Amino acid sequence: AENCTSNLRINTDPVNYLMERNITQGELIEEFKIGFSDGAILSRIPEDDVETLEILRKAGLIIGRQELFKNCIVFPIIDENGLIHSFYGRCMDHSRESRHFNAGGRLRGLYNPRALIVKEIYLCESIIDALSLMTLGFRNVTCSYGVNGFTEEMLQKFEEADIKKVTFCFDADKAGLKATEVIAERLKVKNISSSRINLPHSNLNNQPV
Repeated sequence: AENCTSNLRINTDPVNYLMERNITQGELIEEFKIGFSDGAILSRIPEDDVETLEILRKAGLIIGRQELFKNCIVFPIIDENGLIHSFYGRCMDHSRESRHFNAGGRLRGLYNPRALIVKEIYLCESIIDALSLMTLGFRNVTCSYGVNGFTEEMLQKFEEADIKKVTFCFDADKAGLKATEVIAERLKVKNISSSRINLPHSNLNNQPV
């Protein structure tokens, strides 16, 4: 993890990408342990170190002899106790088939669980969107893992934290609007109200969902 964070500081492309997404606060990068994988993990591990290789495979970081997050900005999913549940990778390599990679095939846990300290929170469509909003000074922010990535675990944590209102910050495209409607109905069952901020305009005119 330490090598991953150090790699981010010395690689231009991931730093420029984060700046383009308005993720410019160094303290956010440190707090959320954002890093960059240069694809050199396997070269640092002897082939006979079976134990380490097995740990990496179980974590979903290594598939066979291939590194999942090669040339990716890596975002750990960290719980309220500082334990890492999963990893999301945003690939900088245009030659790879996908730009998005999840350790183990899916993301678990809730991003930025400290957001639940207050009773009204912002729900973004992705980790990167959530961090962009935090850069503007909002800290009661968490996210779905894509338009179809709002999990039962997230809903349960909202209920346990007695969240009263969720403001959606999803993209104002067809998929984003549909997702807000579906999630809003799930929230309503738990007596959690919701509204929506129209993106990408971000005019902060809340509209009831």
